Amino acid sequence: LSLLAVPDYRLKLDCMILKEELDAAFETLLPQIDTVINACVEIKRSEALPKIFCMLVQIGNFLNANASFGNAAGFKLNSLWKILDVKAAQKSITLLHFISMVRFGIQM
Repeated sequence: LSLLAVPDYRLKLDCMILKEELDAAFETLLPQIDTVINACVEIKRSEALPKIFCMLVQIGNFLNANASFGNAAGFKLNSLWKILDVKAAQKSITLLHFISMVRFGIQM
């Protein structure tokens, strides 16, 4: 049997090669996929996270009380990066530090 006699032999060979490459790529990515899935499960189970998000909304509304966006019902997840930039009067303390202190009952 000649290889040339097989209908669409090039396409079939390309598909076989692609399947092997995808299997190898999947095996490489599997630990990272598991990590993301486990992180999602932990986020979903967390009882503290909704409380922290609620606290962030309240703090944001307090800080923006005189602005048009001072009565927000929520925030974009991308804005979480700002909790590292918002500083207290003591410049070494960020909003993230403050939230951690409140959450764990640590006095300033």
